[in-house]
Amino acid sequence: MAKIGLKSNAFLNIKDINNTLNFKANLNTKANKKYLNQILKDYNVTIDSVGDFNINSSGNMKKLRVNFDFEAKAHQHNFTLNPIIKNSFVNFSILKNTLDGKIDLKTLSSMANLKTITTFSLNLKKLDSLKYNSSMSVRDTNIKGVNLKQLEPINFKAKGTKNSIDVKLWSPKIKINAESRDFQTFDISIDSKKIDISKIVKLPKEVLAKLVKIKAKGDYNIKNQNGYIDSKITINKNFNLDLKAKIKNKKLSLNFTHKALKVMAKGKIKPLNIKSEIEIKSILALQKELKKIYFFEKQKIDGKIILKVNIKKENIDVELTSKKIGYEDKIIKNILLKSHYQNSKILLENLNFTTFKFKEKNLNRSFSLTKKGIITLGEKINFDIAFNNMLNIKGYKDKNSTLAKVEIIKFPLEFSEYGNLMVNSKITFKQKNKKSYLQGEIDLIDMNINYEPKTMGIDSSKDIIIITKKSKMEKKFRNKKQKSNFEKNFFINLKINTPDSGRYKVDGAEINFMINLAINKEFGKGVTILGQINKIDGFYKVMGKNFIINEKSTISFMGLKEINPLLDISLKYELAETTIYITVTGDKYHPKIKFSSTPIMSKKDIFSYLLFGTSSDKIGQKKGGDNKKVAELFIANALTKDIAKNIGVDKIKLTEGKGGEGIDIEVGKRINKKLMMIIKNSGDKNSIKLEYDINKNWGIDTQTKENANSINIFYKREYR
Repeated sequence: MAKIGLKSNAFLNIKDINNTLNFKANLNTKANKKYLNQILKDYNVTIDSVGDFNINSSGNMKKLRVNFDFEAKAHQHNFTLNPIIKNSFVNFSILKNTLDGKIDLKTLSSMANLKTITTFSLNLKKLDSLKYNSSMSVRDTNIKGVNLKQLEPINFKAKGTKNSIDVKLWSPKIKINAESRDFQTFDISIDSKKIDISKIVKLPKEVLAKLVKIKAKGDYNIKNQNGYIDSKITINKNFNLDLKAKIKNKKLSLNFTHKALKVMAKGKIKPLNIKSEIEIKSILALQKELKKIYFFEKQKIDGKIILKVNIKKENIDVELTSKKIGYEDKIIKNILLKSHYQNSKILLENLNFTTFKFKEKNLNRSFSLTKKGIITLGEKINFDIAFNNMLNIKGYKDKNSTLAKVEIIKFPLEFSEYGNLMVNSKITFKQKNKKSYLQGEIDLIDMNINYEPKTMGIDSSKDIIIITKKSKMEKKFRNKKQKSNFEKNFFINLKINTPDSGRYKVDGAEINFMINLAINKEFGKGVTILGQINKIDGFYKVMGKNFIINEKSTISFMGLKEINPLLDISLKYELAETTIYITVTGDKYHPKIKFSSTPIMSKKDIFSYLLFGTSSDKIGQKKGGDNKKVAELFIANALTKDIAKNIGVDKIKLTEGKGGEGIDIEVGKRINKKLMMIIKNSGDKNSIKLEYDINKNWGIDTQTKENANSINIFYKREYR
């Protein structure tokens, strides 16, 4: 177990032992490292080295002194510990019956280095004479995920007696004092400079609260449980919080104030009877203040809210009121929410409000509970809520299962940038163990869509997400487990219909349509869509031209593993001399666009009528001569970029025909990033050209005509 060595000597005169006895003793103990490691094995602690535990004692019949020192090294996983005791001693006066001493401990570890010195004195006949003084310094901290360098060195000092203590903690950034004269009442104060929290721990990007300054004082009495705290907290430069709380004679008084928020609470702690009130003077002002410490998208919501919470024993009453809340240009008035909690049951007594200034007239009305809502808490949660004869939610949740039945009756919805509609639905959600079921029907009534993409780059539109190969891979790995659980354990059977026509209406377009879709998903499989968006009709204006959509147009979903609808869209464009028909068929990956006309014309003339409202051989022959022709071709080539995008090609180029007669048309489709195939129509002749980009400015093409072939090298440069 251990090796023990003892050396001692003494001198005395037997005739006068009390005055002549002097002795010295040295006790050396060295523990067996293997034996200790066997005992500590279950705790994953390993002793790396054990120094001698030396105890040197000396004295006589009047006093005794013991000096001791010790050192060891150990580790647990990646944590290392090296305690060192040196220059430590204990003195005992036999005549005075007093004890005093000093302990000098240095602790080196992989987390921090500590140096502690403690002195003490005590008269064994008078325990009240106890006095102690201890100081500690913390340096070289190395805690995973926490960086305390800006606070170092952290110093700690404690002194006191049997009945009192005075503790001080200070560093370059903070001072904390705590003292007590009777171990009943403790006085505490905190005073800090600005501490950069972001240098101590890694904060989420959204958290902007980095610099924190605290000034606080208070006291607390353990016996009668009285106390108070008065604190001021400053976050960053100008986010200020004031907290004042007081407990006296089992009564609580609390005030928490901020520029945009006020919290008050008063009442008895025993028996519990607390009344509290939270006042938000302005939702917009509160958002503005919160953005100083946390990044989020500020919403155009404003208004004053008062929340009252009364707690009496096991009963809780909640009341939320607001005279007016505005969202963008819409207003909600006379908001009242009342609820009561008792015996594990929440009773929703009132939920009333009135809406104004909504575009959809059905939304400008009063809303209220049809009956009092009930939520029962416990091992099994039951809920039954009916709202304004428009929304009924009923069900339960226990340890292993959930059942929720939701019925919506002509519930109006409006989204300012997207449109409005009313919803009828009956949906049942079931969950048992890991399996979840979602079944029901949704009717979209009187649906009006007014969403129009903004005239900006798609990469800056908040409504469009650009998916790259990298983001697909990141999403795949990030949601792999979640996606797998959804596919494996979720069942869906939803039918979505429009009993009347839905409408899409923006400047230059008005389209009606019907929806009849079934969204299905079996356990272990992906989502499929079966059905049609049909009876699509209306008009769409592009480049000043009015295209009529045939009411027989449809978009069909086949219920396949990959959601890839079949298109069957028919449009027509009517002019005095001709009618042009455009048919889009195929699927989203392989759309086929067919042009035809009455009377029958060539594609060159069809494009000419689409662009200029006249045939190709008449372009340039109108009044205005060559200058007008050049201008027309310049404008036409600008417009062809939009046509190319709409018909799924990469290039349409118009040039003046040979001899100034008509126009020549080139239509190109990229095979890859550098290679494009071009079909050129000139008069009644066609040719095929392959164009290869060597770099940004230089290229090469090869052209095959009816009677000749050619190879050309060309140089191009863009001027802006």
